[in-house]
This record gives sequence, C-alpha cells and structure tokens, in this order.
Amino acid sequence: MFPRNFMHLTGCKIIENNKNIPAIEFYSRFLNNNINEKNIILSNSTSFYKIEILPQLMNLDKNAKILGDYDNSKIYLQTNKLVGNINACIGFIKEKHTYIPNTALNEDIRNITTNRKKVIAVFKKNFNDKMYNQKLHT
Repeated sequence: MFPRNFMHLTGCKIIENNKNIPAIEFYSRFLNNNINEKNIILSNSTSFYKIEILPQLMNLDKNAKILGDYDNSKIYLQTNKLVGNINACIGFIKEKHTYIPNTALNEDIRNITTNRKKVIAVFKKNFNDKMYNQKLHT
C-alpha cells in the first residue's frame, strides 16, 4: 500500500522519454537508488516544502510529539490523521484496517488538527515481525 503513495508523499515525479514513471516504479527505483536526478520533476507548488522536511519525517519515530485528527482546513488536502511536531507532520489515510502515509506537510501540526494527543511512546518492529520489539521514546 505504501509504495503507491510514496511519490505523492515526496512531491516529486520522474519523467523519462516524455512519459511519467508510475508510482510503484518510482518507489522501486527509490529503494534501489536507481533515479537519475535529471529526470526528477517537482509535482506542484508544495513539492519544495515536502522535500525540505523529508529528512525530519524519515526520523518521525524520534521526532513525533503530537497525534491528531485532520481538521479539514485545507481545500485540496485529503488525509485522516496527522503525526508530527511544530515544524513538520505526516498525514495518514485509513485503508482497510491500517493507516498508511499519504502526505507530508511543512506545517505546525497544532494549526491543522483537532483531538490532539501527546505522543508518549513509539514502538517499532520490522514489517514481517508479528510483535513490536523496540521502544523508542516516552
């Protein structure tokens, strides 16, 4: 599920031979370090802001301070939950029985959420592990 959303999350796309590379292929190339920088195009006016905060979001397990419900205050933004801090946040949509990331925002999470809660602990596991086995912070 996540590979499908990764391209939008970064705010970039790849164009080769005048054609857009599909989202799943973008993700695969990203994982394999197989992207020619000359082919990367910013998708829209928010792309620069997404790229600017991606390093923070890649360490979200250490940087997350607040969790909240998206307040629907932005016309084009469609997400359900937000996790982050006063500098950046990541949005999640619910698919089936899980939340997957779908957007990155260079935004103070307090300005766009309701029902906010303080993150008191983050537990982590490898994708194939059944149980969470790492506690990162309280």
